[in-house]
Amino acid sequence: MLIEMLNIEPNKRSEYFTLIVSIADKCRHKGLLSIEDDFDNYPRFIREILQLIVDGTEHDLVRFIADKQINSLIYLMSHQMKIVSSSLWSATCDKSISLLELNLEAHMCSSFEVESKNYLPLINLLKNWDKNIVMIGESSDFCRPVKDFCEYCQKVLKSEATESEFLKLVATKIETISSLYEDLYYSLLEGVLSIQEGDNPRIVEVKLNAMIYNNGSTIKYDYCSSKMEKVAPSLLDDDMLSQKEIDGLLQGNFGLDGEKNSNNIKNIIVPYVNVRNEFCKIMASLTNMAIQRLMKEITYKDLYIALTSENDETQILFLENMSQNSKEVLLYDISTNYSIEKEYVEEAQINILNALYGLIEACEIVMGINDELIHD
Repeated sequence: MLIEMLNIEPNKRSEYFTLIVSIADKCRHKGLLSIEDDFDNYPRFIREILQLIVDGTEHDLVRFIADKQINSLIYLMSHQMKIVSSSLWSATCDKSISLLELNLEAHMCSSFEVESKNYLPLINLLKNWDKNIVMIGESSDFCRPVKDFCEYCQKVLKSEATESEFLKLVATKIETISSLYEDLYYSLLEGVLSIQEGDNPRIVEVKLNAMIYNNGSTIKYDYCSSKMEKVAPSLLDDDMLSQKEIDGLLQGNFGLDGEKNSNNIKNIIVPYVNVRNEFCKIMASLTNMAIQRLMKEITYKDLYIALTSENDETQILFLENMSQNSKEVLLYDISTNYSIEKEYVEEAQINILNALYGLIEACEIVMGINDELIHD
């Protein structure tokens, strides 16, 4: 199982990230159980974590198990490469076979470990290096990083490097491969954990794109949102707010600074008989500047729930004051949360109205003489 989990390819980083975003998109529409039939199509490492999530394992426990699994994978891979690097020079320089065996024994804790399926093929490779290295690419006994490392060692040997040069080069290679795979595993883990948290797939995409480096191409998942068609194209052109909004979204808040500024807000109870009608009426009376200030104070969750079942006019009031990325995120969430119960929608609307009246009392939003703000 460990060898199978190690058979991922760092140069396919973008493909793995796109896969995770597609899984997040499917889970958002159809729920976690909908991906169970697709497990055979996923890389083993991703599949193992997703199985824990589908089984209902708590978030912290999933992270703990996956972290230990990554440590085991990196240890096995690095240990095998270190055995090759320290033993290969003896194995290829016609030195005593006993010296090779002593070198192997120095890396093993017990005879049982020497005979284990994780190490026996490696020992056989070293004892017959010139013959076996030619066929290592076709062997199923070694994981991809170890194969790549062995092929690199063969290149160094053919370059007629001295022993010190050989040891220095292969030590650098071990460090490079180990860090590359460790970073990839933890990036995949963060992406899958975002699925468990129920993050918007667009936010998952932003997180994963932040982890792409070197020559990795940025991922761009193709979303389908029927709600997008209901908004006038002109509203999706100009960015009214900074792109730093997306940082706020990643922290669970819709504000520019990603922090909820609630020092001057009182918990006001809004005594409305018909919350929805009053919500739409009051939001329609606000200026763009007032709406932008209000959005810095409310949570993103309250915003999209409050707008889930409202008319397009109310949604457009907020969309006009959002960046392109934030519009797409909001429209996606609205389109995938159409069945939220009325009490939750009204609760979110009351939270927004409370935030508004708190800002008015703190004189951060001043209503003009022509503004029709009614608060009984």
